[in-house]
Amino acid sequence: GRVPLSLARCAVLTTGCFSTCLTDVQRSVFCEAFSEAFVLKAAHVALFARISPPAMGARIVQTLLPAVKDSPNDRPMGLLGLRNKVAIYKKRDEAKLRRDVSSLSLLNLHNPNGSYRLDLEKQCDRAVAVRLQVLSCYESEMQERWAREAGKVAVDVSQNFDFETARNVLHEGHDILVGDDETLCFSEVPLPTVGVMTLDYATRAPPVPATAAKTSPEVVESLCSLLSSASRLPGPEVIQALRPLAHR
Repeated sequence: GRVPLSLARCAVLTTGCFSTCLTDVQRSVFCEAFSEAFVLKAAHVALFARISPPAMGARIVQTLLPAVKDSPNDRPMGLLGLRNKVAIYKKRDEAKLRRDVSSLSLLNLHNPNGSYRLDLEKQCDRAVAVRLQVLSCYESEMQERWAREAGKVAVDVSQNFDFETARNVLHEGHDILVGDDETLCFSEVPLPTVGVMTLDYATRAPPVPATAAKTSPEVVESLCSLLSSASRLPGPEVIQALRPLAHR
């Protein structure tokens, strides 16, 4: 598994190792290995973005972002800061970076319901697909367990009668869950390396009980106005960005 990394240790590795890379290929290989070996924080990614060449900033953030622990829900402002740091070096990369990381940065594991369009060649989109597979497997197991503990027969309303929460899973327009001899589970199907996968996720898990005071309507209204003003974000992204407020 990945090892947690302190900021001080990260600074040593970036100055002592990453700064010695001479080509973009070497930097890309280093960042891919780095993201697979360590559990990162937003500050680590910001450090890499700051010392990397301007043209590499967006690519490095895309590579390292899936390794950032709890970034989608717990560090939304940190992700915004990363985009801003990259934009300082090369403004024209900001829009592309937002598109490439939006699926992961706006994924809310407490409320994953919605339609997804994932480019499996992009690391952030692929990370979303993997997390949805894990979540779907967990929910299908829990549905059967809840029914057993309650002494009831589990009601299966899934598309393929396997308690899965994913529906309409298509890869390049083709149903990837239909095998030669049987229908596969979404949580077990191998993800293609490239291509676009679309799916609908419909959870049956009960809402997380509120543990603190709810966000006031005034705050929600102000955030809606701020996010949607001056075409800051497309409408669907505004809705996804506000979903974590349901658990705050």
